Amino acid sequence: MNNKKKVLATIFAIAFFFAEPQKELRVDEDLRSQWKILSEGKFVSYDGAFANTIYLNVNMNKGLGRYLQIQSPSVFYVFLNSRLVCKGKNWMLNADSLTEIVHGRPLVSIYQPAGIDHLTTKMVYYQNVGLYDNPERPSRAFNNFILIAVTLLVIFFTALLRSNPQLTTDYLNFAKLFTFKRRDDSQFVLRITSSVNLLFYLFCSLLTSLAIIVAVHFSNEMSFTFAATFSNVSSYFALWIISTLVVAAVLMTKLLLASGTSFLFGWRDTAGFQFFNSIRGLVLALSLIGLISLLAFSLRMNIDYYLLVKCFFAMLAANAIFIFFKLLNRESTGAFHLFSYLCATEIFPLLILTKVFLF
Repeated sequence: MNNKKKVLATIFAIAFFFAEPQKELRVDEDLRSQWKILSEGKFVSYDGAFANTIYLNVNMNKGLGRYLQIQSPSVFYVFLNSRLVCKGKNWMLNADSLTEIVHGRPLVSIYQPAGIDHLTTKMVYYQNVGLYDNPERPSRAFNNFILIAVTLLVIFFTALLRSNPQLTTDYLNFAKLFTFKRRDDSQFVLRITSSVNLLFYLFCSLLTSLAIIVAVHFSNEMSFTFAATFSNVSSYFALWIISTLVVAAVLMTKLLLASGTSFLFGWRDTAGFQFFNSIRGLVLALSLIGLISLLAFSLRMNIDYYLLVKCFFAMLAANAIFIFFKLLNRESTGAFHLFSYLCATEIFPLLILTKVFLF
């Protein structure tokens, strides 16, 4: 038995001695900050707007053993000094080989017919990994934060539903968004700043800010100062609280703007009716976006969060149109005066938010 153990130990020792070290691909530099586009005959820095061609002037002599890696879910074309060298969704070329093909500092052009779609350009390299290498596990702080945040929102919504069932069901009565018949205002519309309504505004602010954080986290097109990756859950919760306060401030500003404008027009309770329907439309838009995300996740489909944000603003714009017809049937005034009122309280604020998030 001892001889067998010695033989096995010898075999494992020899295998370990002759084993080739494993190599792992590491990112050396993200080249997105160096993207250029052609504007009026000049190269300018890429600002995130729509473009189907970007340019890179890469220094390939900076370090040996590096590779230029280009990836995208959609097909792209790669040109080196205006010469087509690749068509595909994943392309990687050794920097040494690239300098042999093109002398000097090459101009890399990447073209996608439908626009740059989740394109990544990086300089990567292979690093030897020892058999006893124990790399750190990827951080799951964001996943844990989402799990806890969703649980808290479910508890909050359940408390609202049990304590104020009439208010909650009235906000969730989406059928009333598409009806233009004049109805009697409920007591919650007349008391738009009551405590029960303020609690629902807080819930909407929490839900909206969480949706924004998720969209910015997974979208390459949306770049904000808070689009950072944190290593702990408490940092994400701090970000969520700050974002919630900003969203709540925007909602209250809109309510004050609607109240002041309706007072100038001499329309009684119009601001409460309009704001109530705006919140109802906001909840409907968030619910649809959430259902689409859950369905895509269940079917293991890739989600374009930037497209979802566009759909979200399109639904808010549609809700503003519905509010126009509802108020037109409600107030004894002309369409021009009502349109002027909605420009100040609905259309212009929505255009500002669209400019901030999409352009």
